[in-house]
Amino acid sequence: MKILDNPPICIVIRTYFRAESLAKVLNSILALNYPKDLMEVIISSDPSDTDVLKISEEFKAKGIKLEIVTIDVNSADVGRNTGVKKCGNEIVAVVDDDILLDPETVNVALKYLRDENVLAVGFPAITSSPSLGEKLHHWRFLGLKAVEVTTVMPVTFYKRSMLLKIGLYREDMGPPLTIHEDWELGSRIRRHGYKVLISGELKMLHIEEHVSSKRDDNIAKAQYKWSISTRKFIGYIKHLVHYSKVYVNKHWWSFFQVLKVGPLSQILEYILYYLTPIIAFLLLIVNVFWLLIFLVVTFISIEIYSFIRGYYRVLNLWERMIYPIILLLVRIIRSYLALAGFLYNKAKKM
Repeated sequence: MKILDNPPICIVIRTYFRAESLAKVLNSILALNYPKDLMEVIISSDPSDTDVLKISEEFKAKGIKLEIVTIDVNSADVGRNTGVKKCGNEIVAVVDDDILLDPETVNVALKYLRDENVLAVGFPAITSSPSLGEKLHHWRFLGLKAVEVTTVMPVTFYKRSMLLKIGLYREDMGPPLTIHEDWELGSRIRRHGYKVLISGELKMLHIEEHVSSKRDDNIAKAQYKWSISTRKFIGYIKHLVHYSKVYVNKHWWSFFQVLKVGPLSQILEYILYYLTPIIAFLLLIVNVFWLLIFLVVTFISIEIYSFIRGYYRVLNLWERMIYPIILLLVRIIRSYLALAGFLYNKAKKM
């Protein structure tokens, strides 16, 4: 379907009792460099969230065409899908309720959606003090015009008719159930022969919200005497332990759902992630020299691939070299955590 120069668009926002951040997101929509009469906002919320009603009235008065749909289940993906179905326009954007849009977001998305093979265009979202996860998964796209990927993002524009044809977000995935709903949808789109692009020309701001408990505050005070590097290291370890536990107990399932629907290239990629440590271990037993050769070749291949793709181009040379290696290790660990979760849960049922 041919995209008009200035098509009408829908922006779908799923929110769940986050009135303050939602108001900021709506303000960023007001600031978009796109005709207001061509934009419609559909907010999916809980029936008891009365703050959404107050906010919607305020922004309707500012010139936004806005509609609220309510769902009685706490599910991000049910909310997103409800909004997409409600939309009557061909171009629909799904936006998290804590992401501030750049004024040029719509125009950049439309530029790439005019390609008939492109079904989705997403944008990286970064907090003002990004975590290691954000640096690994979002910073690599900054500065890139567009790169083809297998995941959608917290801000993604779709061609609605094509999305309905291949299927919306999986409603048995996504917050608060599991992670990987964005990866699963992106992989499924690729499996059907369409493209998912991420544009790093623009950076969306991810609003930071931290609600600390008294226990958290006491721990923070106790750790204040430690150096910043020590605190960061301890924080990474704690995060890794928590992530591992949750992955083995819950997220392993959604990981394999992604591989079920992914393109063949993605399946082969993850087979390599499983094989890499096995090959390294066997070479360690046979000959340490060949192990070193294998590791050097692997790391050089990753670096060349990353540089060719243009990943992490906004960072310094050292960071451009180290982050692809960390990302590789994270993906290998994730793959084995999913396998451990599968075996653990199978054993529990026996």
